[in-house]
Amino acid sequence: MTLGLAERPDVAILALDVSPDDLRRRRLRLRMSQAELGRRLGIPQNTVSRWEVGTLKIERPLMLDLALRAIEIEEAQALLGDGEPGRTAAEPDT
Repeated sequence: MTLGLAERPDVAILALDVSPDDLRRRRLRLRMSQAELGRRLGIPQNTVSRWEVGTLKIERPLMLDLALRAIEIEEAQALLGDGEPGRTAAEPDT
């Protein structure tokens, strides 16, 4: 895991370079299947699988880190009773 700046140098958000092992650990900590994480990221399950085993390079690891952080925050808020896991603020209540 290496430190780096987000895609834009004028944005002072530190992001971590996500390795295949880091991705798998974080997904398991979230208790998500590859399919569920793929759905949340808007990518196919087999992309998550190929990233985790290292057969497909993670082209934008810093962006992936930021997306994972957002999911981790959403899930933590849901556990604290501030929302529902897997829902975004833009989704209406049903």
